Amino acid sequence: MHDNSLLLTEAVYSLLNESISPATLTIDKCALKVSMSSTSFRRKLNLEETSFKTIQQKYLNEFCVTALLTDDMRIDDIFFKLGDS
Repeated sequence: MHDNSLLLTEAVYSLLNESISPATLTIDKCALKVSMSSTSFRRKLNLEETSFKTIQQKYLNEFCVTALLTDDMRIDDIFFKLGDS
């Protein structure tokens, strides 16, 4: 069962997951993808008691731990996802 108050947070998580390089995904691009202005996007995330940066950092931390523990990805691919080449 989903909590309606976290729908935008979940949408951001999905956008990060779908992104080739989630570390370089911007708040403006995310807002555009969910058909919102950046201001409304920030305000709604604030209502969910979070921010784009917080969600992005959590996603990237979880991604790194999973990628390193599962050994399914090359280090170069991990760096690329993290916005480094």
